[in-house]
Amino acid sequence: MADTLFERAGNASWVVVFKALAATHHLMVHGNERFVQFLASRNTLFNLSNFLDKTGSQGYDMSTFIRRYSRYLNEKAFAYRQMAFDFVRVKKGAEGVMRTMSTDKLMKGMPTLQGQIDALLEFEVHPPDLKNGVINAAFLLLFKDLIKLYACYNDGIINLLGKLFVLLCLFVLRVTTVQFVLNKLLLYLFLIDKPKMDVLLVMKCSHKIFTFTIVQLPSQI
Repeated sequence: MADTLFERAGNASWVVVFKALAATHHLMVHGNERFVQFLASRNTLFNLSNFLDKTGSQGYDMSTFIRRYSRYLNEKAFAYRQMAFDFVRVKKGAEGVMRTMSTDKLMKGMPTLQGQIDALLEFEVHPPDLKNGVINAAFLLLFKDLIKLYACYNDGIINLLGKLFVLLCLFVLRVTTVQFVLNKLLLYLFLIDKPKMDVLLVMKCSHKIFTFTIVQLPSQI
C-alpha cells in the first residue's frame, strides 16, 4: 500500500497527489504502527519540494499546499526515526512518555518535536481555503495532530523545568561546599603564617576545585 501511495504522489495532477498525501497521513495516525515504521525507514519520504501543477490557476494554488503538506509528513516520519515513537500516539499526562523521559533523550526529543510543530504550522490555511474538500480533510488531520503535539510539548516543558530546578539545587549545594573548603584553606594559610605564600597559586587551586565541582553535576536525574 505504501508503494502505491508513493507512486500516486509522483503524479503530475494536484488532485491525485493531495489525496495520496491525505491517505498517507490518515494511515500514519490511525493505521498499524508498522506502516509508520516503514515510512520512517526510508531516507526520503516525499520529494515534492518543487512540485507544481501547471494545468491551471487552481493547480498553482494547490501546489503550494502540497509542498507544505509533504514537508510536514516528511518531518513526522523523521521524528519517528529519531525518537522511535510517534509524538501523536504516545501516552500523555503525568505518566506520559515526555513527562518521564530522561534528560539526554529529552534534550534530543524537544527540538525534534519543535521541528514537527513548526512544519505543521507552515501549512497556514485560511478560512476561505477550507471550502475545498481536499484541503478541509487535510486540515482536520493536521488540527488533531497539533492538539496532541501541543500536549506532548507541554509535558516536555514541565519535565524540563522539574529537572532544571533539581540541577539548580545541586549547583547551589556544590557551590556552598566549595566555599566551605576555600574558607578552611584560607584559614589554614593564615594560621601557619606564611606571608610570602603565592596568592596566585591559591587562587589557581580554588579555580580548579570550583571547575571540577561544576563539571561533576549529573547529566541524568
